[in-house]
Amino acid sequence: QGMTKVIQNLFGEKEDVLGSRKRPDFAIIPDGTVGLYSLPRFGDEGNEVGIERLTIVELKKPGIPIGDEQKGQAWKYVKELYDKGYLGSFSQVTCFVLGSEIDPSANGERTEKDGKVIIKPLIYDIVMRRAQRRLLNLYDKVNKAPFLEDKRIRQYMLEKSEKDLF
Repeated sequence: QGMTKVIQNLFGEKEDVLGSRKRPDFAIIPDGTVGLYSLPRFGDEGNEVGIERLTIVELKKPGIPIGDEQKGQAWKYVKELYDKGYLGSFSQVTCFVLGSEIDPSANGERTEKDGKVIIKPLIYDIVMRRAQRRLLNLYDKVNKAPFLEDKRIRQYMLEKSEKDLF
């Protein structure tokens, strides 16, 4: 989707608001929900005052090394949102630029807006390994959970059936 749709969906703006033709791949909130969402910021009186956090993921085709130009593309999306007033001085934005390789001369993170915007290049394989590790760790924890042990489940069911009989 182009930035017009991002602005309309993410910020609930009317259809007459126009953004550029730039097309980010994703905008996601910290809870991991994929879509065009944000985490709001609330003022002292409990009213929503803007966007606290935003995550943008830019996907690059395999074979295109992530360099300054690719990081700059992510910055253009964020800058447009700042320029149009959708992000405030308090907004924190993390951009992940994902690809199959990183240009060695542009290996590090890029920051903008005094560190409020962080643009991180990552290789697909690293992202997949991290996700797999987290998923496997979660699987191991759930698998070892006491409520899944046969003896305890049987005991619970036995106690439950005895209570229900009386």
